[in-house]
Amino acid sequence: MDNPKRGEVSFEADGKTYKMHFSTNAICALEEALDQDIGTLLDTMDGESPSMRVMRALFQAGLSDNHPQVTVYDAGAIIDEITLAKAGELISSAVEKSFLAAEAGSAKPGNRKR
Repeated sequence: MDNPKRGEVSFEADGKTYKMHFSTNAICALEEALDQDIGTLLDTMDGESPSMRVMRALFQAGLSDNHPQVTVYDAGAIIDEITLAKAGELISSAVEKSFLAAEAGSAKPGNRKR
């Protein structure tokens, strides 16, 4: 089940339920691994033929908080099962929801650490 407060998107693959979410740590690890900032990576996704390497890395990064055991290779196998189009939809939805959840969370009074 999706958790909108965390920006999570759930999906089924290979008889398992996965939750995708783009936390700050997941995004930083992704940027470091691909040596590109998140804006550039997301622009790549909007192109006509996004890099498979970027798609797989984004997919794995989105799973990394809830499923740290999923490797980049595992992420590719999951994409093969659910289709590249579905993977792209999940990534887009999770990025959008994660960023909206982060913005909503920071806007609440008393939510900041002092």
